[in-house]
Amino acid sequence: MKNAKNNTYLLLLTLAGWAMACYTLWHHVKLNTQGVIENSFCNVSSAMNCDQVALSQHSEIAGLPTAAWALLLYSTLLALILFKSFSSEEKESHHIKSASAWIASFSFLNLVPTIALAVVSATTLKTLCLMCVALYAINFALAFFAFKTMKASKSSFSDLSLKAPGWVWSVLVAGIALSLFMPTVFKSSLNAAKLDEKAIAQLVAHMKSQSTKTISQANSPYLGNKDAKIVITEYSDFQCPYCARSAQTLPLLLKDYWGEVKLVMKNFPLNAACNPHVTSAGHPLACQAAKTARCVFELKGNDAYATIKNTLFKNQSSLSRNFIEETAVSMGLTKEELDSCVSKVSTQDSILADVNEAQAIGVQGTPAVYINGKYFRGAVYPVVFKAAIESLIEEQK
Repeated sequence: MKNAKNNTYLLLLTLAGWAMACYTLWHHVKLNTQGVIENSFCNVSSAMNCDQVALSQHSEIAGLPTAAWALLLYSTLLALILFKSFSSEEKESHHIKSASAWIASFSFLNLVPTIALAVVSATTLKTLCLMCVALYAINFALAFFAFKTMKASKSSFSDLSLKAPGWVWSVLVAGIALSLFMPTVFKSSLNAAKLDEKAIAQLVAHMKSQSTKTISQANSPYLGNKDAKIVITEYSDFQCPYCARSAQTLPLLLKDYWGEVKLVMKNFPLNAACNPHVTSAGHPLACQAAKTARCVFELKGNDAYATIKNTLFKNQSSLSRNFIEETAVSMGLTKEELDSCVSKVSTQDSILADVNEAQAIGVQGTPAVYINGKYFRGAVYPVVFKAAIESLIEEQK
């Protein structure tokens, strides 16, 4: 009876882990092919941010997402648990002992990567993933009940055996195949199958073949290492939907590389009020947002600029003049300071300098991203962006 109860717990935990790993894998593929489109439910705070973990270079092992490896483990455990459940205690006790020993072996060994990933997340990324934490808890619970079921079955690691009915091997092979092909399935469902290794390499090669444009870094807000050899410049518009995706994705994506990369943020508002190269009103709030963010940078610095930029883009769908102003005031500016700064000719000139520079180097739309002065067409795809950065880092070694 006790053994059956432990087996039930193992089955439920494995199914829960499999389902969570499926979602985590889907989330990983979606972010790395499309970028941040909407705020994930598990982005609780800067210390608990699933998007940041999923976009990290630590989210894959040997080229396969960690969630796919988790699926592989749970599929294997599921086959073993079913094998044990359908074995007769009277006639097939050797099968029960063997299955119990295998379940314990996989569960115990799985604690090694579980602890390693938790440590990397907490110490290197300094950010945890809510779904990952849930999977860590499941893995420890699996190890606990695996130990109990092995003890109840009176088995030991000496009972490990490869003898099993054909259906067990069929379930195991099917589970392994499903785990390995699931990333491809999710890519296809997200219309991202075109981003294969060849396509990624072509986009990186296209960037390297571009002529180098002269782009000023002086007096512009930035993130990362101010002396970095890899400089990414992004021209953006606060009411451009793809700019919102890029603005939320790039800082998360580049956190792994801040020591080697500098992200310079510039304005290219599609509004005739501050962009003489636009003939219509276009985005009616783009100029006010650009000037307000510029004033926050000048009065409060880089970090404050990054904060207001992120806030305005996150709330792009409900952007209003009052919201833009209130966001700046909430960051420590008085309304008088803000109004004075926004109305200055120097503020308008700062926006115009970005606009004229963008026009001179051939920017035709937003977001426009340049890496070391070379136009990068694949910036909307995080997997391509990471490939380009890693290629440049490798060249500098």
